[in-house]
Amino acid sequence: MNKWRQVLTAIGLIVAWAAPPARGGEPTGGAAEAEAEYAGNREQGTQLEQQAVSAFQEHQYAEAARLFEQAWEAYQHPRYQFNIGQCYRHAQQWEQAAAAYQRCLDLQPPPPSYIHSHLGQCLLRAGRRDEANAAFRRYLELEPEGDCAAQVRQAMESGQWPEDADRRPAEAVEAARAVHERAQQLADQGQYQEAAEAFMEGYRQHNQIHELLLNAGLCYLWAERTEQAIEALTQYIETPGADPAALAHLAECRLTEGDLPAARETYQQYLQRDPDGQFAQQARRVIRFVERLNPVPTRANVVEAKEHSTRAQTHARARRYRQALEEYEAAYAIIPSPTTRYNIAVCHWRMGRAEQALPLLVEYMEQMGDEGDDASVHLDVAQCLADLNRNDEAMEHINAYRRRADAAELPHEERDREWATEMEDQCKND
Repeated sequence: MNKWRQVLTAIGLIVAWAAPPARGGEPTGGAAEAEAEYAGNREQGTQLEQQAVSAFQEHQYAEAARLFEQAWEAYQHPRYQFNIGQCYRHAQQWEQAAAAYQRCLDLQPPPPSYIHSHLGQCLLRAGRRDEANAAFRRYLELEPEGDCAAQVRQAMESGQWPEDADRRPAEAVEAARAVHERAQQLADQGQYQEAAEAFMEGYRQHNQIHELLLNAGLCYLWAERTEQAIEALTQYIETPGADPAALAHLAECRLTEGDLPAARETYQQYLQRDPDGQFAQQARRVIRFVERLNPVPTRANVVEAKEHSTRAQTHARARRYRQALEEYEAAYAIIPSPTTRYNIAVCHWRMGRAEQALPLLVEYMEQMGDEGDDASVHLDVAQCLADLNRNDEAMEHINAYRRRADAAELPHEERDREWATEMEDQCKND
């Protein structure tokens, strides 16, 4: 067990120069059982999706479209049809893009309303103005004050699509890409605060590239600089065409702060923007958790619990685990946060109490799931089981983690795979 949990899901860096394809993540349709609505092999689709995203980021749009089409053949998630449209739109193959967007719109659950704007743009550039205007009108019905509303109205009046709001000069994009590469190296080395500051400096120089601001917020989140993360993410959310996922990241910051009412509200905003998004399942879990609390914590409760958690973190860093446990338990008594429960489990394990840590970790996983960064909780559970000489059960969790890692890229995956191998050796040698 090699970490403390400051946020519910560690988030990878995002680079989205000009409305890239939707990133990976487990498909969700509004509830856990909705996954069965999509036919095919989910893991195979996810693996192809990862390859497609890499091709897109290298500007190989035709190859990315081909891979997303293969992903769709493997697993019929509506996100793949949207991404096919994105690839063809960037390749300026307007007819193919329009067809993919229309297929996405014909699927259930309904996709985000801005796809009508994308469809109209492609139809207009393909010379199909009447059909384009019908798509634009539908967009305005759904989002009369949406981010693309001004462009859509101008296009309907003029018959030409105005320059994209997020189309930036090529030199600015290249300069920002260089900033990203430098900051990414820092993040890869675990220097998250330095990476965040590099992204912020890059954004001050190239403030048309809003994704730098988003990445700064995510690195601050990893660096446990929650207040700075909140500031950067809030600023990013106010930029044109902001990715709805930023609301989910902001909600995680609120969870880290222990402000459950604010986290619930922010997750609700996220679901309104992207009800079938990458973090929809987590959002619904947290909302249900908060709504079951009676009473819901007040702001005063949040402040008091945060004071206990801050002292607990100080003790934990100094390896004063008994004092850390007392403070975490005091925080949990005020606000029964899943994050705090996880850290209580870590305290028990650090004090050699695997038997006490194990049920807390299992309970955490049952409540929060095992996707994204939470997949590594399988390894925490495995470590406790191995310490208790329950090696067969430990191997079940090690293999469960590996299945998650094989299906989707996970945060800290290289480190955690090494840890899994070490535990497997331990189980075999006992």
